[in-house]
Amino acid sequence: MTEKKLLEILKPEEKLQFLQNKQQKKLRNKEGVDVDSCPGLLLVKEGKLRVYLIANNGREITLFNILPGELFQEV
Repeated sequence: MTEKKLLEILKPEEKLQFLQNKQQKKLRNKEGVDVDSCPGLLLVKEGKLRVYLIANNGREITLFNILPGELFQEV
């Protein structure tokens, strides 16, 4: 999904909120995103974003990947 397509499906008040609060960030390889500091939607334009947990033993457990054109909404 592109930003344009996203704007087409949002309600007018959602569209306004999105446009007023959107931020664009380019991440380097292995750089993370703290969802607590980025509440709302994440739209991946290129590359992929891996969502994972860190287990008690320190191992990373991949939950899923977000690919270009996909959205992630914090719940």
